[in-house]
Amino acid sequence: SGRSRTWANAQRFAQEAGQRGIRRVDVISFGIHARRSRLTFAQACGSDVAVGVRCVEDPELQRGRWWHHPIGWTKVLRELAGVPASYLVDHTR
Repeated sequence: SGRSRTWANAQRFAQEAGQRGIRRVDVISFGIHARRSRLTFAQACGSDVAVGVRCVEDPELQRGRWWHHPIGWTKVLRELAGVPASYLVDHTR
């Protein structure tokens, strides 16, 4: 559909949550993507589900030293590019 994998996963989860009566969930995501993941799941679920987030370390990056490696910069820049879409795009169910 042209949407992100995170959005597709959030949509699918929202459907399951509605069917199973799930009212609270913690999303597990790499630290660099965690805030946007939580926001996306919260948008997909609406006010029916309280969404939290748990961060796990990215195995490709050394903790606290992401800026020493090109892959760290690439990941950060990709996340920064996605921020406006996460906050400005009106996702609908």
